[in-house]
Amino acid sequence: MRLAFAVLAVLCSTARADDASPLVFKVGASGRYWHDHTRENDDPADHPESGPAAGVDALVAVRVYPGLSLGLRFGASWERYHLFYPGTHSFHDLKYTVVPFDIGATALYRFDRFWIAPWLGVHTEVTAEADTMCTPNPDLTFVCTRRPDDDLPTSIGRNVLAIGVAGGVELVRGVSVYVEGQAEVGNYASVGLGLAFTLH
Repeated sequence: MRLAFAVLAVLCSTARADDASPLVFKVGASGRYWHDHTRENDDPADHPESGPAAGVDALVAVRVYPGLSLGLRFGASWERYHLFYPGTHSFHDLKYTVVPFDIGATALYRFDRFWIAPWLGVHTEVTAEADTMCTPNPDLTFVCTRRPDDDLPTSIGRNVLAIGVAGGVELVRGVSVYVEGQAEVGNYASVGLGLAFTLH
């Protein structure tokens, strides 16, 4: 992170002196559809290999030339699904929360009302599991108990190279609709549609 802020400081020092506000902040929220190639060999009844997700994006950049800004891009999404494992006298309800996120260097190009921002960075993900076990009573009702969070596994996935691009059109000043796409080398990929807000 120190290196990232050092890069921004250098960019600020090289920004045009006549630009009253060299920094550009862009924040967006999107609906995404993702696909994870690493799950293709799993049982389809198990962990899904694709599905919808909610996503957020943030970009901070410094203008280095009219229409061109360089900086950092952060992104994350939120996926949740659950699996049932029936047993002879009980069953487990496993709920999974998966948070893929990425950070990378980006270049923001703006022309008229349109903008595009390709990026290159690192993608990883955090997976948390919640386990609820239910057992039947003689009256055919169920007693369900959730395992303490301290006993549940939380894993951090692979850190791999990722590329992506977002592009949009400004509807009114500071508000734009955008599309995005990203791909982790050989594995994860997603596309999305969202709304972005820009401060500059």
